Amino acid sequence: VYETSDGEKSLASLTRGDGLSKNLLKLVRNNVALRAVPVRLGLLTKISANSRVATDIAKHVTGVLQEWGCASSWVELSNAEAVEEFIADAGQFNLVLVPLDGKRGDRPPENALEWIKYLDSENAAFQLCSTASNPIYSRHGLAMAILQKAGGVHFSTHSAGGDFFQNSWFIGLDLGRGGQREGRIAAITLADANGSLKAYWRALKDKTESLPLDVLSHGLRWIVDQAAQLDPNRHLLLIRDGRCPRDENIDHYKAAMGRHPFTLVEYVKRGTPLIHLGFKEPSPGTLIIPESSPFAAMYACVAPQREILSRPVEFRVR
Repeated sequence: VYETSDGEKSLASLTRGDGLSKNLLKLVRNNVALRAVPVRLGLLTKISANSRVATDIAKHVTGVLQEWGCASSWVELSNAEAVEEFIADAGQFNLVLVPLDGKRGDRPPENALEWIKYLDSENAAFQLCSTASNPIYSRHGLAMAILQKAGGVHFSTHSAGGDFFQNSWFIGLDLGRGGQREGRIAAITLADANGSLKAYWRALKDKTESLPLDVLSHGLRWIVDQAAQLDPNRHLLLIRDGRCPRDENIDHYKAAMGRHPFTLVEYVKRGTPLIHLGFKEPSPGTLIIPESSPFAAMYACVAPQREILSRPVEFRVR
């Protein structure tokens, strides 16, 4: 169920007509935020050679936030003193908008990296954006990311079968590549049912797909402590991206999680055959449970484009 400022809408209703992708976009464009919050943007113009486009991005994003019911404005941060003064102002939520020249995924120039490191060290809220993107098309996505960082919510989702998920903490565990695709990094995140990030932990590791058990235990214990400080009575849903290696057995997770009730979900996105009903895609949530496998296959969501099949996922609950 999707909860919006205009009431609740079922997933089934959003998949009809123009399809899920277009219906969700209409929902985002035509409704004010479920929880609107004031947002003040500071545009870091000095790191971009295309200040005109950077200014257009700030104007478009501010406009979208205002359409969503947020008291929003933006100012130009043209020098270091302006940045320091901006992030030191605790009177409202201030976010630094960092425009990067080049396409998404390109390595930022050194001066931009230095500013990003500085903002991170000061625990200042910031959002990256690309001057190579047309703000007409990217403005809603940027505004959604900024709204969430400010503590706002445009729409939320919850299970139609009860409030179990709303009363749970979600812990995500993933292994990925480091900067410049060199080395690997382990990350553990803590989020609520609306996807709002509450805490994260990360560590460098070697290039294998497994994580040393002592490092894994340290990260999980730290995340569990953060969850307990926020609300110790919630159930913990631990979602591990990929299959657990042989040395990551359930007993190790039980020891790391302590006395907190939790559910471990191994979530595999690759290597699953397509699921279809004749020439049509199945309904979201369709399951295949093979007798000879501990993993089930699920068609998690409909494809955003017509006549395209989404890739099913495999999962095991332990």
